[in-house]
This record gives sequence, structure tokens and C-alpha cells, in this order.
Amino acid sequence: MKRSTAKLNRRIKRLLRKAIRVKYKGFTLVELLIVIVILGILAAIVISRFTGATKDAKETSLKANLSGMRSQVEIYRARSASDSYPTNLAALVNEGYIRKIPQDPFYKKSTEYTAIQAAGVGGWVYNNSTGAVYVDIPSTDPVEPPKDTSWGTSYSSW
Repeated sequence: MKRSTAKLNRRIKRLLRKAIRVKYKGFTLVELLIVIVILGILAAIVISRFTGATKDAKETSLKANLSGMRSQVEIYRARSASDSYPTNLAALVNEGYIRKIPQDPFYKKSTEYTAIQAAGVGGWVYNNSTGAVYVDIPSTDPVEPPKDTSWGTSYSSW
């Protein structure tokens, strides 16, 4: 009996030593905080790189809209018997040259004006005597970011 008790005691001791050596599986609070800080830094870098992408996409869309409307105004003039420009942009829609007047991507307006508004409220400026189409966006006070003073200065020259 002594022999089996000694054997049992050795076995229990071995199991206890093994249990003591077993490490807890998981992360400590410090490890988790380090990972969260690293992810935060990476997110800040990525976000800062893509903030200008929205503005660039809107400008590209604006250029495409201006180009499309200007070309349709010229096609209208070439096909008209009187060799004149349409009276307004809505005439392009009524005659089937464009489906609808597009919205300017910055202000989401498809309003048409005959002169640039002092406040720059968005929409399109159309001169029916010259056929010129511009966008009514101020260079100093955009509705949507980025809010700097240089982003709209060249829009009238497009």
C-alpha cells in the first residue's frame, strides 16, 4: 500500500508542478494599450492622406460636368438654324441634349444664374449671349471642407 501511496503522491506532485508552470493565456492591459495606440497612429496617418481625396473627386466631377454642358451648348448652337445659343440651360433639357442639369458637387445645387452671385451660393452661371457656362462657387467660403482660400480660384478659368 505504501508503494501505491508513494506513487500517487509523486503523481500529485507532478500534476501540481505542471499546474503551477501553466501560464495564463491572454493579453495584459499594457499589451492591449500598446496595440490600441499603434492602431490609432496608423488610423491618423491614413485619414490625413485621404482628406484631400474628396476635394479632388469633387473637382474632377465639376470639370466633367462643365465640359459636358459646354459641349452640349456648342452642339445646340451648331444645330440651331439661327446659329444662336440656348436661352437657358433648361432649353438643353427640353430639347434632349442633356437629361437634366447636373448638380455642382460642392453645393449639390443645379440652379442656374445669369451672373455670379456675390455670396457664391452654388449652381451654374450661364451667359446666353456667349454660351459660357461657369460654376458659382466662392474661393474663400466653401460649404464643405476643406476650408482654405485657394481651392476655388481657378474654377472660373475652366
